[in-house]
Amino acid sequence: MTFDARQSIDQGFQLLALRLEPIIADRLASVLGGLPWTTVLSELDRAAGRRAYEYATGDPQAQLKVLTQRLGALGFPFDDHTRATSILGGELRIMRNRLAHNGQLDVLDAWRAHDFIVRLLERFDDELGVVEAVSLRDAAFATLVEQHGIAVHARPVEPDGVPTRVSGPDFTIARRTGEPDPDEEPAFSLRSPLAPGPTLDFTGDGTSTPVHGAAGRSEAAFEPWTVVPIGEPAELDELPKKAVKEKVRAVAREVVEFEGPVHLDRVAALVAASFGLKRLHAGRAKKLSYQIRQAVLVDGDRFAWPDGVDRESWRDYRPSQDPSRRFTDISPVEIANAMRSLQQESPELTIAEIEVAVLELFGRKRRTSAHVAHLAKARSLLKESDDDLSTTGQGTGDAS
Repeated sequence: MTFDARQSIDQGFQLLALRLEPIIADRLASVLGGLPWTTVLSELDRAAGRRAYEYATGDPQAQLKVLTQRLGALGFPFDDHTRATSILGGELRIMRNRLAHNGQLDVLDAWRAHDFIVRLLERFDDELGVVEAVSLRDAAFATLVEQHGIAVHARPVEPDGVPTRVSGPDFTIARRTGEPDPDEEPAFSLRSPLAPGPTLDFTGDGTSTPVHGAAGRSEAAFEPWTVVPIGEPAELDELPKKAVKEKVRAVAREVVEFEGPVHLDRVAALVAASFGLKRLHAGRAKKLSYQIRQAVLVDGDRFAWPDGVDRESWRDYRPSQDPSRRFTDISPVEIANAMRSLQQESPELTIAEIEVAVLELFGRKRRTSAHVAHLAKARSLLKESDDDLSTTGQGTGDAS
């Protein structure tokens, strides 16, 4: 009988969904008071200003989402300091995305999917589930050997090791000669008019908790996407080959779902990192950007938006002390939202004081010309929405 990679992967996800549902329900039962565990995802969407979506407890994509992202004050209840569950779940989310979008899948993809399912179930000590998953993995491996005559090796992710937590891509995008880095221009120091400034607290296990803004408001902190290995650098040279572009688009959708709104350049760099690249030259960045635009919505300011988030009505913002998240990589919509919040909570602040506080909320102690331009763009958005800051405080206190 001919091996069908797509059917095999689908069987693997059906098995995974069956085994994970009681594990997730049991782990969250004590905090939900009888409500289905999908309530957590619905509440997170509501808090983030996302369109309402009805999650099913037996949907593997919903299950993987709850395993891999911060669940508000609950943190990461399915993970430990190694973040191995997030790595394994992240790989499977991308594979599930490819399956759902009718991507081109082969026997090696099937073997990888089953291998990650085995490793994930092992982390939950699900012996019966592991036995069934191993059977599917062995069938895929036998087909690989038959097709190639040798064992094919895929780059593994070792769940017992400490996976790399990439808070931001360790990368550079080649610029034209003489083009400055917008966050590295000479600048002068800022002193916040608010006390205390925003702080990033940590729990005993080292995971971040919500950032408390200078105005006393508590917002969910920005969470960077964890890079998972999806391919090799040489594969990107094959763009726009169908199989490669489908993998690129699947990773892009996951990045934007996790970090969006997020600048197109950052998405491209994170996608490249998933293919093992730390440096992204302009030509390759252009090719990746084109594929990303085919997968997600990108606005006129080159920011990618996740499905279910309306740019015009979104009012959230995510404070961050992560230096890898450049200020210019934050959507002016998000910066405008922070400005609006500060103005509403502290109407006595001048424009200059609000801008200083916003820079601090997003981890910036210096003021560059690029920052000034980005702040001005955010202010223009507020003016367009009749939330002009020109009447705030006792004086405008021009920050420029």
